[in-house]
Amino acid sequence: MLKTSNQDDFRVVLITDETETYVELSAPDEFGIPRLIGKGVARRRKGEKRDENLGMTLALSRAFQEAAAVYSAEAERLLGTPGFKAKRKRR
Repeated sequence: MLKTSNQDDFRVVLITDETETYVELSAPDEFGIPRLIGKGVARRRKGEKRDENLGMTLALSRAFQEAAAVYSAEAERLLGTPGFKAKRKRR
C-alpha cells in the first residue's frame, strides 16, 4: 500500500552522464519505508547530438508512466476491480 498524504514524501533521483539519463521515483509505503514506484532510462545513440533536456524529459516521462501503472494497480486493488482495461461496452 502506498501513502499519499504528504507530497514532500516523494523522492526523485536523476543521474545523467554523456550517453544515459536514469530516473528513479520513490514514495513511502504504509510503514514509511521508501518504495521504488517508477524508473526511466533514456540513452543517446551513437552519432546523435547530446541533448540533456531531451534525455531528462524522456527518462522522467518513462518513470512517471511506470509510477502511474503502480498507482492504477493500487486503486484497482482498493476498489476490488479487475482492472481499468476491462470496460463494459455500452449498448
